[in-house]
Amino acid sequence: MEELQQTNQELHEVISQLAQSNRDIEKRVYNLERAIGVREERIRFLEELNNAIELSRQDKEELLEEISKLKRIVHQLEEENKKKDKEITNKDKLITEFDERETKLKTRIREISKSAGNTPKAQDYSSRLVDENERLKREINTIRVNQINRINKINQQKNRITDLLCQNFALSLLRYQDRLELINTREALQNTQAWNNENESDLDKNSLDIYNFD
Repeated sequence: MEELQQTNQELHEVISQLAQSNRDIEKRVYNLERAIGVREERIRFLEELNNAIELSRQDKEELLEEISKLKRIVHQLEEENKKKDKEITNKDKLITEFDERETKLKTRIREISKSAGNTPKAQDYSSRLVDENERLKREINTIRVNQINRINKINQQKNRITDLLCQNFALSLLRYQDRLELINTREALQNTQAWNNENESDLDKNSLDIYNFD
């Protein structure tokens, strides 16, 4: 009985830990949503930069097309983020694609800005983009590592719950077997006692018959 109570207690503790882990992932999902929001701000920043520097019509159209692709990637990230407990492989792929495209676009804007002799304000925009890109990369990498650790932790907890459930079932089965054995033993004792009582009664009758015969 004590073992069963202890196992149940451990099971409740693991379930509580799993619930806390789920709350943690909700927080991390919020952080990822926040990171996505920052990327949306960066896209708007690119649009502003695109309007601030002098570009040929062809260059402007090409840069706007690249910005549109970044928007589509962010939209895909938002859709992936809704799948909370799904694999994060696709998220990583989208984030990497965003970083690569943005880096290329940022480099191209800086080159165009320098070659076209744009204002210091436009060149300052480019420098700020570099700093913002590095900061966001660190933030995204932290979230990515946290998600991987969370998935590993949940898998360990699920395995632990399975083990505890098996132990709980085994202990319940043992208790049932013990009760069944106790019932069978009790019935056997009762039958033996009844048989003894019956034999004693027969012996008493036989003794009385012998006495009367004498």
